[in-house]
Amino acid sequence: MAFGTTLCILFLCITISCSSGSDFTFEHHEQDPSDTTQSRHRCGVARCTETLGDTDLSGNNKSTQLTSLKVYKTRVGRDGTIGHWQQVASITPQQPSLNRVSDGMKVTGELTEQQATISLELVKTQDCLQTRFSCVAVSVNSQGRASVKKSLVGEAIESHLKLDPQFHEERVSMPFMTNHAIDGQFGSRGTLAQMMGAFQAKFDRVEDFFRSIENRLEDKLGDLDNKMDAKFETLDFKMNNLQNRLEDKVVHLDARVTEALSQIKKTNSGDTRVCDLLTTKLEALEEKQKESHQQLGTCVAEIIKLSRDNNNCTGTLSGHLTTLTMNLQSMKENFVSLNEHLGTMESATNKCVTVFSHSGDHDRLRDLRSSVTNLSYLTEDLAKEFNTFKVGYSGGALVPVEEFFDLLGTGKKEWRLAFRGTPYNNIQVYPAFMHGTGIPVEVEEGCKQFNRSLPCTNHYRNTDAFYNWAKVDEVLLGIFKDDRMVHRIVFNGKSTTYAGWFTEGRVIDSSWDDLTTKSHNFFSIDGDYSASTHRRFYVSYDHDKGCNGYRGWFKASDTNQGCASEKTASFPTFFYATGKTFAVWPSPNAGQADAIGIFIKYE
Repeated sequence: MAFGTTLCILFLCITISCSSGSDFTFEHHEQDPSDTTQSRHRCGVARCTETLGDTDLSGNNKSTQLTSLKVYKTRVGRDGTIGHWQQVASITPQQPSLNRVSDGMKVTGELTEQQATISLELVKTQDCLQTRFSCVAVSVNSQGRASVKKSLVGEAIESHLKLDPQFHEERVSMPFMTNHAIDGQFGSRGTLAQMMGAFQAKFDRVEDFFRSIENRLEDKLGDLDNKMDAKFETLDFKMNNLQNRLEDKVVHLDARVTEALSQIKKTNSGDTRVCDLLTTKLEALEEKQKESHQQLGTCVAEIIKLSRDNNNCTGTLSGHLTTLTMNLQSMKENFVSLNEHLGTMESATNKCVTVFSHSGDHDRLRDLRSSVTNLSYLTEDLAKEFNTFKVGYSGGALVPVEEFFDLLGTGKKEWRLAFRGTPYNNIQVYPAFMHGTGIPVEVEEGCKQFNRSLPCTNHYRNTDAFYNWAKVDEVLLGIFKDDRMVHRIVFNGKSTTYAGWFTEGRVIDSSWDDLTTKSHNFFSIDGDYSASTHRRFYVSYDHDKGCNGYRGWFKASDTNQGCASEKTASFPTFFYATGKTFAVWPSPNAGQADAIGIFIKYE
């Protein structure tokens, strides 16, 4: 029977008087060794509850409504490093309840106007021992004032707080929870209400979009998975059959060659007969190798076609590809073994060379040499075919890695992707571009293109493109929204480095009509950098009105500080002017991009 030890929770309420109730607990469970009824047991339960009383989160006697409750998680490394925050559960008025099981975690939740609860039942030991959880509650009162409350539970938090100045007066013994309420009034209450309304509307559209996609994919993937299983079973059978036939032929030929060599040692009178036999066997093996090469090519072509037709199912297809890759690897090992047998056959051929040299039968000698050479070439071709197939699909993913793009509709894929920036992953885009900071060695295939059919949570930096910048002719900054490039700036990249091309004097072309006719107070990769603002790749017109109306064309915000529009839950964010001219930050003419891309074209 499982028993649990409830972790002590300490609430710290800052800038408010809390008459409402907040409860975020984490309870460890250990399995009773005598309990064998379950193969998987809960190692812990995290539960977050937010209850509104007569006053809101800001202490005002107003009618307050809960608008969302979300739970995030992050990994804590052995050295105390904190990973990226990942959302695991969310309830809103549009989706007020949850009940699902995924990734070793049962998630339940319910939201009313005055109370919200999310419960996580954890199975994975890593989630219980090396994970920190954050609960974020958002409420809005009748005057449009928003309040946000954030709570933390989990392991190894105390050491993190000692390194973070914003918690320097809130150190408590482990385990603990911090609780913050932030007055959401920026500028005026009307502005805040508009911002919160727009923010909630965007999230509602995103949630509706993903639910629609999920419903459609669930119907299609069932049938597609069955079809793909049948296809790959057929291909797997063909590969196994081909492998077995090759093994049988090689073993049989090896035995016959060994027997022929034995006969050569016993008698000289049988030399001519043995060489005739060797010639026949070489010709037969050559035909079998040609047949194997054709079958392998057919299998590879069919796999590629299936992958391109079904790139929405990369998880299932990648699993099948792993099995086929193992079979191909086994075939490659057989090819190596075959080369060893060819070495043995070469010895026999040399014996026959001596016989035919003495007899003057030069045509027979020439045929033998040709047969051995052809067999060697065929074996090398099979090995190259295998390597080409394997390298063409990076990491085993069934999506070809596109490196060059036709961005301007010229019909030529002449723009090489050097860098892709991804928003909201809490990895600053400036150090990622300059030094590759925060980018793992292997990134998702979705990070190497701009179609949202594949997931991407990282930035992408093409190291080879950065190392070979000397021959760059032009550089293009592309801004992407809804799977298409909505704005661009093209620069003269000749005689530049990867850090020196982004200047107003090098602009060749732009989709903004006034970019080259207006003045700029900032136009650089470094941008406007200070303790509170990290505006990178910044193309700005002026700061005359400060946060109430500064204007420009593009900025990559590398922090969630600064002006009101930049105080987002995650960073970086890519703001751009949606029209043909500069925009006011913020305004209806300013939008946020799904990704940015930096491309290079060579001379």
